Amino acid sequence: MEIKKKKRSPETFMYRITDSHGTMSPADRFTHDRVVGKGYHDRDIVVVTIRKPRSVWQHKRAHIFGRIVGENVERFSSYVSKKGVDAHGVLKCLQWEADISCSHIPMMVPSLGMVTVKIPNSLAFDQMDNGEFEEVYSALCEYVARVYWTGLTQEQIEEMERLMPE
Repeated sequence: MEIKKKKRSPETFMYRITDSHGTMSPADRFTHDRVVGKGYHDRDIVVVTIRKPRSVWQHKRAHIFGRIVGENVERFSSYVSKKGVDAHGVLKCLQWEADISCSHIPMMVPSLGMVTVKIPNSLAFDQMDNGEFEEVYSALCEYVARVYWTGLTQEQIEEMERLMPE
């Protein structure tokens, strides 16, 4: 049986057009931190694909949630550095841990036999419809309330994200 390697899609960054000349700047803190973390510098030329996203707020919302969890739950402290919180890493870890929106792929491992590998699916705002995102987001909040913040409800955790600055 031949297994085809899935082509990895490039990471998506949110930018805002800031003037009539097409000048762009990072649309949020997450994008700024990721771009700086990748080592891009002033005047670097990069390749971009421009498209208008369906729902920018969902993208921001998920990363604010990841940042809150990273800053306040000891289990995710490894995602915090001097540069800030790797909110994306926190979200992927939560997804995997809770088995929320994950694919289960059978693989043959020598000396072990067939094993199932769990891989978190993309939560990218441009690859998931609004309804599916809301289900996944609510499930992540419910999981955090049940496992890490037992004194809070899913709704209270969702409200925390709304109160946080970008």
